[in-house]
Amino acid sequence: MDMYYYPHDQFPTHLDVSLEGRTYKNYDTPEALEIDLLVEHLAQLQSGESIQVPHYDFGNNPSGK
Repeated sequence: MDMYYYPHDQFPTHLDVSLEGRTYKNYDTPEALEIDLLVEHLAQLQSGESIQVPHYDFGNNPSGK
């Protein structure tokens, strides 16, 4: 599921949290994941279709540093 986090530029702003005057993206909530896309991909795989898994890189996440 790690590959199904919303991309930084599409991350839902209502999940942002403030701490010590800075705003951070809250990746610790299930809402940070594109669950609908994951479910769609699982259904496609079950049907024998191929999928293109999104690539999420924790090291390249601007707010994850």
